[in-house]
Amino acid sequence: MNIHPINENHEHCTLVYFATCQKDILILSKIEKSKECKWFTNRELNKLNKDISKTIKLYAKAALETLTDY
Repeated sequence: MNIHPINENHEHCTLVYFATCQKDILILSKIEKSKECKWFTNRELNKLNKDISKTIKLYAKAALETLTDY
């Protein structure tokens, strides 16, 4: 859980979940708002610079470290 203040009247709470799947195919819903979704290996994450925010990269690396079999 990531909790941090936005201003004196607003606090942001982010819940982050780690999961695994048996296939690497993504089937997005018709109402998906993301422009692109993709699975990344740790090596691929290390090559990304400006393409992904530091926070998202941090969460992704934590998930990969937690799920060491993957």
